Amino acid sequence: MKTKTRTLTLTAILIAVTLIFGFTPIGYIGTPFGIVITLMCLPVIIGTLTLGWKAGIALAALFAVTSIAKIPSDVFGPTLLAANPVLLMVNIIVPRLLIPLVVTLVYRAVRSKKELVNIGAAAVAGSLTNTVLYLGFLYAFFSGIVASGIILSVALLNGIIEAVVAALLCPPIVRALKKAVPALGKAASAKQTQAE
Repeated sequence: MKTKTRTLTLTAILIAVTLIFGFTPIGYIGTPFGIVITLMCLPVIIGTLTLGWKAGIALAALFAVTSIAKIPSDVFGPTLLAANPVLLMVNIIVPRLLIPLVVTLVYRAVRSKKELVNIGAAAVAGSLTNTVLYLGFLYAFFSGIVASGIILSVALLNGIIEAVVAALLCPPIVRALKKAVPALGKAASAKQTQAE
């Protein structure tokens, strides 16, 4: 019962963090060049590694919702929405939902004796999944609207910064949560094994 309560509490906290990140400048950090660096992957990755991939998908869906809400204020958002709203939704939603799946697969595939290495590799993979797929879809769907040079610049700047941040922050946070509530780690591992 205590484990269930703690799991629900952690889920609620991660949902709250996702919402705070999503609707404040913390989650979407603007730059003078119109490029946005996002930290929204962090709660998704942390949730996946501590609570399992299903919780990760729920957090990823919330990430997508906040991204959709940001469309009107995005530099290219209104233009892309007017050009093709369906493809824009695919562009936003699919990369987010794939984050927890990639995180789970990479975490299980690395199998290092050092837990921090497993977590770090999964965190980097999750972050890059979002960046690469989002920008890849953007290029495939809207290359006539958004210049390829801008997409490449974002890929290099955002991809590196976001991956480094994920690699630095996620391992200690996930390890601390698993130590604080040992059953969380066991539950997450069981759920990730069931994903096979």
